[in-house]
Amino acid sequence: MHELSVATSVVDLALQHTGGRKLTAVNLAVGANAGIFRESLLLYMGLVLEEKGIKDVKVAWRDVPMHCRCDCGTEYDILRYMDTCPSCGSFQRAMEGGRDCTVDSIEVEDV
Repeated sequence: MHELSVATSVVDLALQHTGGRKLTAVNLAVGANAGIFRESLLLYMGLVLEEKGIKDVKVAWRDVPMHCRCDCGTEYDILRYMDTCPSCGSFQRAMEGGRDCTVDSIEVEDV
């Protein structure tokens, strides 16, 4: 359910930077280990935008991989938490990054 608070924060942030112009798109970068469900966030984004009276805003999602360092020494990137090491098949790894959800950019109507 935390997707609702993320959606609210993203919409509020985007609206702070429109310069009074109509918001047309929000482009997100979401880490593989951010714990955010795509469908839930997109649903809540639509609801929050609708609640604020804003229509026709495109929400784009870009997956950001998580970097892993396996106990066997292999370094690799994954998009799914349950992916194993490509060299040895192990889950024994140190994970770095992939925990953030950021607004890459917003798009507004030209005046």
